[in-house]
Amino acid sequence: MQASSLLDRIREIKQLILESENDSLSIETGVSALAKVLEAAVFLVNPGATVLAEAYYANWDFVTLQQYTAAKSELPAFFNAASFETNHESRINLVLEQELVASAVESAPATLTRAKQYLAAFPVLEASQRLGTLLLLRSGSQFEHSDVILAEIGAALLGLMLKHREAERIHNQARDKAMADVAFDSLSYSEVEAVGEILGNLVEEESIVVASKIADELGITRSVIVNALRKFESAGIIETRSLGMKGTYIKVKNTYALDIATKRSAKMKHSSY
Repeated sequence: MQASSLLDRIREIKQLILESENDSLSIETGVSALAKVLEAAVFLVNPGATVLAEAYYANWDFVTLQQYTAAKSELPAFFNAASFETNHESRINLVLEQELVASAVESAPATLTRAKQYLAAFPVLEASQRLGTLLLLRSGSQFEHSDVILAEIGAALLGLMLKHREAERIHNQARDKAMADVAFDSLSYSEVEAVGEILGNLVEEESIVVASKIADELGITRSVIVNALRKFESAGIIETRSLGMKGTYIKVKNTYALDIATKRSAKMKHSSY
């Protein structure tokens, strides 16, 4: 560990965040800054122990652990991250007895390091709700008082970021749903029927459709399908690309359109009886 004051290290975290290439502050930026200043591997996990963000101190070789988290989006079981969800207290300098190795990773070294491993866990809170856990892993040296202060500050900031991200997600969902509703309201009866048929046959939110074939199946003109797709693309619901004689490639950008298409198609079939 470099001998530097707590204030210097706080300023270093601030500078790392400001110099980030990201347009806005993110949990990835915050975790990376903490990893560099604390000289530790840093993980932000949610209450289900899924890794939301991770960063590794540059001088360590954590290839095995990186492979594991990349493959499973979680930490090995011996981290027992879920056990930290039972209270709101930080836990410092827990010694890991197990080797930092995942059996699922082929051709992995027997151990990541032979030095003693120290783990620290800090709750990430929003009011009384636990949003996750900030985990720090260091090899060879314990976490000191100044490390704990920086980690507590980092956990508080990450909590604010997670709260902001969740609010943004809810806002985006409401916006996408409203845009999908407006887009469907702009369609004629035949266009709704055509869009319902197209979206209902998509594979993994994308597919290739042949307008003339769908037109024949529904007994409508090809122009009805073309107009419907044009309206949806203008509304940002789908992305299309002409493939010539093969048809039209369609990818759904607003997944709420799939649910609405299913509901409206079912309603139209019911009303036709």
